[in-house]
Amino acid sequence: MALDTGKKIVSLNNNKTESSYIKPRTSLGTIAKGFENVLDIYTKQAEANHSGAWKNDFSQKLFDKKLELSEKHKMDPAQMKIATDSYSKALLQNVPKIYENEATALLALNNNNLIEFSTNNKITLDNEKAVAGHEETIKNTNSNISQAYENTVNNELLDQKQKHNKINFNTVTNAYALLNNDRKNSQLLLVDTGLKNQKTHDQETFTQIKNTEEARLFNVGISFDNENEFFTHMQTFLDGNDKFQNTKSDNEMFSIYKTNIQDYDTREEIYNNVLTQYQTWRGDKLKKLVTHNKFDLSSAKELGGALHFSQFSNGQNSNPEKYIIDNYSNVSAADSIVIKNILTEFTKLKLMLLK
Repeated sequence: MALDTGKKIVSLNNNKTESSYIKPRTSLGTIAKGFENVLDIYTKQAEANHSGAWKNDFSQKLFDKKLELSEKHKMDPAQMKIATDSYSKALLQNVPKIYENEATALLALNNNNLIEFSTNNKITLDNEKAVAGHEETIKNTNSNISQAYENTVNNELLDQKQKHNKINFNTVTNAYALLNNDRKNSQLLLVDTGLKNQKTHDQETFTQIKNTEEARLFNVGISFDNENEFFTHMQTFLDGNDKFQNTKSDNEMFSIYKTNIQDYDTREEIYNNVLTQYQTWRGDKLKKLVTHNKFDLSSAKELGGALHFSQFSNGQNSNPEKYIIDNYSNVSAADSIVIKNILTEFTKLKLMLLK
């Protein structure tokens, strides 16, 4: 019996598996596992910190260089490209391998922005120079035209008729050649490139025509031997009968002049401006008009008065300036202008009645 019992005990012991036992972990093994977790977290954080520090440092370097180059080459895109390429090459040599792709992308964006910034500034500067240059050209053109007129007026070898002929000839031949050239350049270099709108260009053309006509008439005026001839000539111009307006020319600018000068309001504006210039020129006579008798406008416009419409209804007294000299030589300069405006209105009314 004792023998059987022993066999059974041995058999039972043989049936126990290895999984029935839990291998004890020593305290040292637990500590080691904890260290592994801490080191892993630290390593990841250190990598993140290093990456962040590098990016911040790299970004600051780009920003500082951007400030330097944007000032140094802000108007020179060619030099800006050379500078950014050189700087990028030097900077990439010290970039860790892990950050090369990111650094290359940041540099490309930064460089493109700098080059575009410089290019835009250069375009703006060139455009401003083009506009300013054209304005300066117009000033030079006006100066050359004025100088030619002045030379003719001051030429003592020429009589009145010769001076007038030369002034008119130079206006068509030389002045309008310069004006036409300026107009074409403005259209081609400024309007067609978007630097000036068409309306501004057309207004500039009209202003040049008006200024040139005023200069022509003024210099013709101060070349007359007496004022009455000048006033008569100005009235002829105002009425649209100045022979100069019929001059033939293939010049496009002069054709524009002939079209615009047909408008009465345009002629009237020129007429008034020339008279103002003329009155300024003959300043010695204007001084005599400052302290004259008071002018009574109301009585002058009554029936029988010098400014009643009946005085002008039959075509008589068609020259306002001469009428003022003959009938109102004692009025002030301000009253003289008032009278002139009234007489001009009478002229307009007569023209309307004749249509």
